[in-house]
Amino acid sequence: MVYRAVDSRCAVCLDDLKLPMSNAAALDILDGLGFKVVEVDIVQLAMSCVGPSKYLRGASLQLAPAVVDCSGLAKWVYAQRGIWLPRHSIDQRDHCKLIVPEEGMICAGDLLFTAGHKPYFWDNPEDGVGHVGIADGQGGVIHADGPDSGVILTSLEYFFSGENRGIRRLISKNSKVLTIETPQGRDWVEHSQQFRWIILQRHAK
Repeated sequence: MVYRAVDSRCAVCLDDLKLPMSNAAALDILDGLGFKVVEVDIVQLAMSCVGPSKYLRGASLQLAPAVVDCSGLAKWVYAQRGIWLPRHSIDQRDHCKLIVPEEGMICAGDLLFTAGHKPYFWDNPEDGVGHVGIADGQGGVIHADGPDSGVILTSLEYFFSGENRGIRRLISKNSKVLTIETPQGRDWVEHSQQFRWIILQRHAK
């Protein structure tokens, strides 16, 4: 899968780059160029917003994580992982290529979509999307619920009482996806496949 970078961070699965070397050797090259692997736990990061973060519909992304709406929370959390997401919940659902077919197959970090209060739709109002949450992998969902409650952790049953509009996954269960932070002055990394060319150029010297 190709991941689009966010600021100085970009997620990458080294196996997908099909490099003529081991992943360890590739990481040594990146380290020598000033790139660093950053550990980011999606669920832990989202949970840190439960309580302190306030809700505001249409909140500016510059206010995150202090002030967010549901899609802004998802976008901010995944940005820390080096994964770009669109701004609106319906676009986030359509952007994700990995579809989880059943609620029983939900994993930590999956994005869960419901109709919400004011759903967006293309041509079918019965498939409108207006709310998104992040699965904690233990039967709960972290989401920016509303102005009275802010960011909360609720059960899957409570969350999907708002009409299930899909479950999406950004990181395959079978892939090792790293978050790499680019060194200062190397912010031209736009997507994960560029790491192949960065590594091979140095390898060829």
